[in-house]
Formats: sequence, structure tokens, C-alpha cells
Amino acid sequence: MTVLQIQEQLNADELAFYFESENGVEAASLGKLLQRAATIAKKSGADLQVVALRDGSLGVVFRPIGRSIKAAGKEFKRSPVATTAAAAVLSTQIYNAILNAMAPELLNPTPLAKAAAEVVISGEALSIEIVSSDETKLIMDLTLAAKLQRSEAVNRPQIFAQSESRVSSRDLVELAEHAIEGTLSGEVIDVSGNLHFRPDGHRYLVPVERSRTATIPLIDSKHYKVRGEILFEGGLPELIEIYEAEPNSD
Repeated sequence: MTVLQIQEQLNADELAFYFESENGVEAASLGKLLQRAATIAKKSGADLQVVALRDGSLGVVFRPIGRSIKAAGKEFKRSPVATTAAAAVLSTQIYNAILNAMAPELLNPTPLAKAAAEVVISGEALSIEIVSSDETKLIMDLTLAAKLQRSEAVNRPQIFAQSESRVSSRDLVELAEHAIEGTLSGEVIDVSGNLHFRPDGHRYLVPVERSRTATIPLIDSKHYKVRGEILFEGGLPELIEIYEAEPNSD
């Protein structure tokens, strides 16, 4: 099935990732990419629900479900047009958010961009496109993946090379648990214009991504207690998404 055929079958509230692939995509790679996309959707107050798979090259059709839309219930029966329109608007928001996360000019590539690049570099797919009912956009191919790798090599600070090269699994589990519970404390540090978080008791830095719902600004060299989610890559913290932050008294 071609990308145009998939596009023709999409409803206004549906999106799809289209992988140009001869042998399919590994389940682990696909799961990782969808997880990263779900994290982006969550910032807009939505969950992603996979509703179909298309053969040929691989097409993964998914529908963003806003929490307010989930709770609509009887409202849909009274006003299906308004509810469907709201779902279509949400789908457009998620489409644009994914495009923004894949922007090749970003100095620090996002986890979603990295996951997409891995799929292409591994040879599982030649390219990846994001598809809506009225638009299709290439978000990753070998050229974009190479550009991403160059950007990482130039701009990403060598966080672990000269500090902690080994972090125990137990420490990582505790860090993740403390982040979820809102009891993770540490210092915010600006590195080349990008905020990083240094957990108390450690020397390494973790790049920070702020949730859209976060209200308290993070200030360089200040100490905070935070609630959020840590994403791991290769057994090391790759990014911390901060939902809430509370300044600690010095």
C-alpha cells in the first residue's frame, strides 16, 4: 500500500507513520518510536491509540485521543459534529507537534528524532513520513539521519565521558522512581544555551525538556525538587521531561 492510498483511507482525526520498507520494522524499534510520539502527544493533553496497520510498506495508523474527548460520552450523541471537529483539531495539533520535534535544524535532536533516525540507519526503513488526511511530510531518511548525527556530535556536551561512566541499575531505577514521585532533587545548569539537570549525589547532566503544563520557570544554577519522567538510552539517562518543579531553599 502506498502512502497516498493510506492517506485516502484516513479519517480527519487520524494520523499515520508510513515506513518505506522492504522487510518491515522490528517491533522494538516501532514500539520505541511510538512511545516517543506518545510522549509528545501527552504534552498536548492527548493519548495515542493505534487503530490499524497497513501492509506493503508499513503504515501505522493512530488516533490522538484527548482526555476531554474521552470523557465526552453522551455529549457525542447530542453533538457528534462538534465532537468530531474537536478531534480533528487535536489531530492537527499532534501532527504539527511531531513535525516540530523532527525539525532537522534543532541543535539538540529530540528522542523522537533519534528513534526515527535509528530505524533508517539500521536499514529497517528507507524513509519515514507522517501522514494526515490532507497532508504528508517526510520526517526521516538517510540524509536527515546523517544531519542529525552530525548535529549531535557537534552540539551535544560530553556529559558522561569525563564524569560517571558507570551508573548502577539500582541508581537508575531510584532516579526514575523519585522523578515520578516528585521527590527528585538537583541543580539546573545551562550548557551552551540548553538547560540540563544534575541529580543530587551525581556529577552527570541530563538534558531537560519542559512539559507544556509546567508553570514555574527553571533558572540556571538554581536547585529544584521536580516531578517528571526520565527517558533512558543505552542504560543512561537521555532526557528528563519535567512536569512540575519546586525551588529548594538554599
